[in-house]
Amino acid sequence: MSESSNNADERYGELVDSLPQIVYEIDPETRIMLANSAALRRFGYTEDDLAGGLLLRDLVAEEDRDRVLERVRLMPTEATPSTGVEFTAVQKDGTRFRALAYGCPIIEGGEIRGLRVIVVDVSAIRHTERQLVESEERYARLIETMADGLVSVDRDGVIRYVNRAFVRMVGYEADELEGLRFHELCTEESTWILKKQLQRRFNDGLPASYELELITCSGTRLPVHVNATPLRNDVGEIYASLGVFTDISEQKAREEWRRLDTQRLALLNSLMERLNAGDSIDAIIAEGADRLRGILDAHHVDIMLRRPGHGTDHTVVSYSNMPEELLVGLRDDSSSEPISFPILPGLPMTTVYETSRFQELSGEKVKEALAQLQPHLHPELPVSASELTQRLRLAYLCMAPMILDGEVIGHVTLSRSEEMPLTSPERRVLATFAEEMAAIVGKARTEQALKRANQFLRGIVDNAAVWFTVVDEKREVVIWNRAAEAISGYDRSEVRTARDAMCALYPDPNDRKTVYAQVNDIYETGQTAVFDSAISCKDGRRRVMQWHMRPLDPTVEGARGGMIVVGIDITRRLELQEQLQRAQRLEAIGTLAGGVAHDFNNLLTAILGHADLLQSDAGDEGSVRWHAEQIQKGSQRAARLTRQLLTFSRKHPAQPQTLNLNHVIAGMRDILRRLIREDIELVFDLDEDLGNTRIDPAQAEQIVMNLAVNARDAMPEGGELIISTRNAQLSGDDASELFETEPGDYVVLEFADTGVGMTPEVERRIFEPFFTTKEETGGTGLGLSTVYGIVRQNHGAVLVDSEPGAGTTFRVCLPRTETGAVSEPTVSFADQHRLEGTETVMIVEDADNLRALVEKMLDTFGYKVLSASDGPEALEIAAKYGGPIDVLVTDVVMPEMSGTDLAERFIVNHPEAQVLYISGYPTDHAVTAHQRDPRFNFLQKPFSAVELGQRLRTIIKRAAKRDDLQPGAPSGAG
Repeated sequence: MSESSNNADERYGELVDSLPQIVYEIDPETRIMLANSAALRRFGYTEDDLAGGLLLRDLVAEEDRDRVLERVRLMPTEATPSTGVEFTAVQKDGTRFRALAYGCPIIEGGEIRGLRVIVVDVSAIRHTERQLVESEERYARLIETMADGLVSVDRDGVIRYVNRAFVRMVGYEADELEGLRFHELCTEESTWILKKQLQRRFNDGLPASYELELITCSGTRLPVHVNATPLRNDVGEIYASLGVFTDISEQKAREEWRRLDTQRLALLNSLMERLNAGDSIDAIIAEGADRLRGILDAHHVDIMLRRPGHGTDHTVVSYSNMPEELLVGLRDDSSSEPISFPILPGLPMTTVYETSRFQELSGEKVKEALAQLQPHLHPELPVSASELTQRLRLAYLCMAPMILDGEVIGHVTLSRSEEMPLTSPERRVLATFAEEMAAIVGKARTEQALKRANQFLRGIVDNAAVWFTVVDEKREVVIWNRAAEAISGYDRSEVRTARDAMCALYPDPNDRKTVYAQVNDIYETGQTAVFDSAISCKDGRRRVMQWHMRPLDPTVEGARGGMIVVGIDITRRLELQEQLQRAQRLEAIGTLAGGVAHDFNNLLTAILGHADLLQSDAGDEGSVRWHAEQIQKGSQRAARLTRQLLTFSRKHPAQPQTLNLNHVIAGMRDILRRLIREDIELVFDLDEDLGNTRIDPAQAEQIVMNLAVNARDAMPEGGELIISTRNAQLSGDDASELFETEPGDYVVLEFADTGVGMTPEVERRIFEPFFTTKEETGGTGLGLSTVYGIVRQNHGAVLVDSEPGAGTTFRVCLPRTETGAVSEPTVSFADQHRLEGTETVMIVEDADNLRALVEKMLDTFGYKVLSASDGPEALEIAAKYGGPIDVLVTDVVMPEMSGTDLAERFIVNHPEAQVLYISGYPTDHAVTAHQRDPRFNFLQKPFSAVELGQRLRTIIKRAAKRDDLQPGAPSGAG
């Protein structure tokens, strides 16, 4: 071999050896003749191993060995070296990795003397591929298991993908939906909405939320809420619209029921008012049927009354609002008798009278029913049942029984021109209407019978629940019933004439003039009139009356007749309506406030906890420690605000203690003096013998602070604020406008200021949330609302005395208790050693940041910590953990399993463990759990590290003390 040849071989060897790829040369017997440095390093062999006769089979896992050797054997025969073989490679120490080998023949002198193999490590590539597959599978599982429907459509509205939830919603199979144009699932109105929305997706590229009404496979209508967004390809072009569909049928049903129920109540109230006003039963039935037709979107409504007959009873049409043009030619107009049908076996309405149940007919059943009724409607009617159904435009009939004293006295027939059955709320409205109509008919029949029995008239009038007066043509009072005497205080002898009554009830001439004008209008129109007015009673009280007045026909032509006057005392009703409106406003805003406070508490818990840990880590470093303290102070102020919101919403988990209000005020003296301006003199008048009460200390402080701020703002020019306490006994007459207190012993906290006072209008609204007279100074209107919520929670009362310019006095009355006051010592972070422990604590919290924070807190105090993100994981960890778990710390509201359910299951397998619930919006079950089992405890969010550590030490010490008291406990244990 020439020198140049040798140099070329050397350069080739150096080149191969410097390659980062793994390179082998093997002879026909698969013995490795050459291996570069990368090959030796990757497989862990040396040059000595190579010289010792290393074979290719030594580098291949046993399960792949035959396949790889066969593939290597064929490589020299292939035209190109592009086809490789993947296998599991084995290093010298037995470590495995996935590899891909490529080979090409080594040819010298025209003969194949071996094979050159390049091995590529593909383990990282395969790992990435597996992760990608797993990620895609998880995404697919998420899409297919989500509760909301997911639909993708193209620019033409053709469905390209649906998930299982949407399949369940509409009842079609996925393969039936894919390829279908989405508008084919929509009602006519929703089709136009869909068209406009798709234009926005594909033309404007804008997401949107809107509602559609779909038609399911069964033909029912399904309201859905859609959140739609455009999908873009790699170059930014919109190729599809993706919509998330939420079933809102239950929400719509609730809204529909509220709407229908409001209309139902208004209708029934109107009918009862007309009945009380003396209107005819025919007029009342007509109004009821007409208004029911509109409420339930009916084609027509018929009121049918049962009429006994000779052998066979009939059901008679008392009123029908079917258009007259539809009835032309369908009945025998030669008869003056109303339309009636015999109640015979087999006829559709007979079922109603026999079973006292609803009867519904639709489609072919309607045609069959009309065919049966046709001979009774018009015996010679030349049209078929189908033609009759079409002419009357009937596709659905519903008959509701009118039941009085257990007997069906008639029924209400409702029809629709579309085959659209009544919904559950609509059925309820119809049933209630039929019941009330039966009562109205029954009452009318009773009144007719009573008119025939004239000797009972006086007894009925005198025992009527409403004011009843009759004035004759001479303006003399003929009837002045007992209700009139009871309400007005005047007996019959004191009101002999209408003038006597007017002067007694309306001593103010202007009021009397207004009522006289109303009476004159009634005589001029000759119609019943209804109006309200306030009367003055004999004892000086004022009552609001609703008057129903109707003129009587005169016996002499040209003269004025008498007057029937029915009065209803609506004073209490108006008061209750006003209170109900206020309560509803408080409830609605309270729900909102509670939700905000719940989310805010989670944030504050994290802020307080990290501030504590930051302060601990800072040591004596002034700047960091000072900043940590400022964070703590700000968070504590925010926590007081959330407590204020929760108290107002009545969701604050009060933890009442027996305490003395004098001690609360004494501890707040410095704060109050800083809070009150210097031009206001602050005076304390505290009863030394004041009794105790049970209340959350934070709530007691909140009452004091809010009333103090209210008094300060009421004295812009300065003045005097007297804070006093005393014992008191409240009777039933002491109840305030907003509270119904139980008579008994109370402690009274009184705030009396010399400020501007309040008008009666302002005083009536002071406890409304967000009502404030301090807009210019930034008043929130939550202060007195919070006092309202706290006192209501603690079964107390608030009494208010105020006059414009004469100051205001608030008296907070709380039930007195004989139990002695208690208090708990507090610990600071400087006393951290008092918070430390070595016990095992399990923390269960679904919020990752809070769980990590609590773990850090507990670790700082020396506890052994186990953690889980939900209930099932906690139970699994506890089952695998070999040692005892001393305390379970768990959030209350978590997905899959609540904290209370987790604790109940956990305590079965760990009966010696203690439980600490943590929550910012807990259930009553969690807050009061300690009363049922001393092992259960509660800590309100937000809490600091110190509060958590102190509560844990308290719980553990109590548990140890209880164990010492158990029979058989060793002496001196603890």
